Amino acid sequence: MEASRAQQILKGNDTVDVKLNGVSVWIDQVDLANRSVKIHAQHNPADVRTVSCEQLEEA
Repeated sequence: MEASRAQQILKGNDTVDVKLNGVSVWIDQVDLANRSVKIHAQHNPADVRTVSCEQLEEA
């Protein structure tokens, strides 16, 4: 996923299914300069990670 698309999803009002390695995640923060995102697993809010935007897939 492009960093700009991750930013659109974060700022948008619609719920968009985003996956990391097949697991649904929520985007918490986008770093456009580094093309990274801070995410947490949808079913495990304590599982917070920072990953490259390219690792995310829009389902």
